[in-house]
Amino acid sequence: LRVPDSEKERQHSIELGIKFFVNAAKDPDLYADALEELLKAESLMKQDYFVLHRIGCIYLHAEKYINPEKALEYFLRAAKYASVESDAHVVRLANVLTNNFNTVNSALSDSAKIGLLVSDSYEKASFSAYVLGQFANAVTYQSKALKFNSTPQNRFLLSKYQIRNGDIADGIQNLERSIDDMPVLALACFKEIDLLNESEVLKLIVTGK
Repeated sequence: LRVPDSEKERQHSIELGIKFFVNAAKDPDLYADALEELLKAESLMKQDYFVLHRIGCIYLHAEKYINPEKALEYFLRAAKYASVESDAHVVRLANVLTNNFNTVNSALSDSAKIGLLVSDSYEKASFSAYVLGQFANAVTYQSKALKFNSTPQNRFLLSKYQIRNGDIADGIQNLERSIDDMPVLALACFKEIDLLNESEVLKLIVTGK
């Protein structure tokens, strides 16, 4: 079947956007070009979670374009569309994303690879909400990130947001479990002011319970 010209244009914009996104690590001015191309691709297909995720990353991390409100919006949209993805052809996009976050594993099923993308989108949405002072939302989104990718790191972040939101008992429970699974996370507590300000966290670190 003949590929529509609009789809060719969209794919070209994605390729250019990713090229500029990657090279922006050397020249931050290229984030402008990356954002321009990715927004162009989004205008041609608003449900492409790969594009939405990358736009969110620019709004979250690129100094000139930091906008946590927009980042939150894009990550939530990326998570929504990725979580219902059933087309095996999009694993090509999944591999690009997971390679970038060092989480790709050839032994994973296609659905598992997509799940990693969903988790990463929710994890970044959670951080965006945290920055905005939306602590309850941060807990909600991080819980979803943990559901799609149950790692000690994701559980540690959930405990941080729970404790910041005043859910001390649940936060301590998740913190203890994350440290049990990965003891080095006990040291990470000393870098988190939200954890250090809670006496129950200090008690856990000192006594182990």
